[in-house]
Amino acid sequence: MLFTSLPFIVFIVLVLALYWAVATKGYKVQNLLLLLANYVFYAWWDWRFLLLLIVYGLVIYRIGHKIYTAQNEHSKRRWLAVGLIAGIGTLCYFKYTNFFIASFIQLLSSVGVHSSLHTLNIIMPLGISFFTFQVLGYVLDIKNGKVKPTTDVVAFLSFASFFPTLLSGPIERADNLLIQLQKDRTFNSGATKDGLRQILWGLFKKVVVADNIARIVDAIFSNYHTASSWSLVAGILIYPVQLYADFSGYSDMAIGIARLMGFDLVRNFAYPFFARNIPEYWRRWHMSLTSWITEYLYTPLTISFRYWGVWGMLLAITITYTIIGFWHGANWTFIVFGLIHSLYFSIFMLQKKPKKKSQQERDLSPRQVGLMLRTYLMVAFAELFFRADSVQQAWGYMSRIGRADALHNDLAIFANYSLLAIPCMLAIEWRGRHHQHALVMHDKPAMPVRWAIYTILILFIFFCAGDQQKFIYLQF
Repeated sequence: MLFTSLPFIVFIVLVLALYWAVATKGYKVQNLLLLLANYVFYAWWDWRFLLLLIVYGLVIYRIGHKIYTAQNEHSKRRWLAVGLIAGIGTLCYFKYTNFFIASFIQLLSSVGVHSSLHTLNIIMPLGISFFTFQVLGYVLDIKNGKVKPTTDVVAFLSFASFFPTLLSGPIERADNLLIQLQKDRTFNSGATKDGLRQILWGLFKKVVVADNIARIVDAIFSNYHTASSWSLVAGILIYPVQLYADFSGYSDMAIGIARLMGFDLVRNFAYPFFARNIPEYWRRWHMSLTSWITEYLYTPLTISFRYWGVWGMLLAITITYTIIGFWHGANWTFIVFGLIHSLYFSIFMLQKKPKKKSQQERDLSPRQVGLMLRTYLMVAFAELFFRADSVQQAWGYMSRIGRADALHNDLAIFANYSLLAIPCMLAIEWRGRHHQHALVMHDKPAMPVRWAIYTILILFIFFCAGDQQKFIYLQF
């Protein structure tokens, strides 16, 4: 049930109507309805994994209480280990078993040993990387004394399976979403209007920008061995826009949908293409994952390796970004993607700490534009591996760029008027760069101006929409 599909539109209208109809009965009744909606939404994808989601939530709920009531630190750590093994073990089984088997078979083959091992017929549950991190953050926060376990099992299961974020995030924390689930929620017209604006902006980015670029990028990567150098370079340069518009579009819609139900979710993107360096890029890109990894992985690693000085810091960076890459998928391409970013980050950290920028430097100046372009090119190179089906394809793609091919007719695929939406998207986001999303109307333009903007975006969505493309991050 894609956010952009007709079944979801019918689903969300019915859910919202019932959700606010029972609001006078209290949040517990709303939570029961929400939990049912969560399970219907997930079962729509594949009902066979619904039981996994339910059992998973109940197990983590129980482990959270065990950690909190443990009599000593040893018991707390033991129960935390049980929770981590249950969560990470489930994730690794479904997502990485075949990767490890295939890699082992390939290793044996490289030394002339033929094995009878074979991969398993495992189907990966959708969204498992996201809801796993969400519930593991809960038990880690209990262990660290950041939150107390809830006694409301319905609220917790609603938190663990919250349908707007269930498949592609943002990755929520208990001290934000779970707390809101245990409070009364009343209808707010201002929040509803803002949520609708954010949904509209997310739809524009997904349907108009991402889906149209996807057709171009897919055509280039499918025929990279015959494409011209110019087409290959163009494919590398526009793929980051596709990935951003697709993923941030989903996040905007998820946050907007949650706002229609009275929830404020964490921000997931802060205009990453305006970043001046790689660390800033990661502070702006997939922010819920970056903050999760920073708190629960990178910071503990830096503490553990602090006696190794600079080498300890570099090791922590390498481990962190390797795991970030591997989190995205069971493929060596994602590991290479993570290692490239670890190299970028390490180089930055080894350089002299930059001075605080003046207000003029933070504005759009030639120097800042240059830094943004440099950062974008670095990201684009790393995302070649993110997009490629294999490391071999990525190397083959790059080797083709170096050939002095003539400009072939394959550039005709760029003759798509909807691509004009890309500079439009960037211009609107630059204007709204100080706000939570680009269509925030804090400056209160006249009503005709606001509705003209909304109408243009809606027309773009209707007239530029083609074959529906799945959200890229659903596969993670």
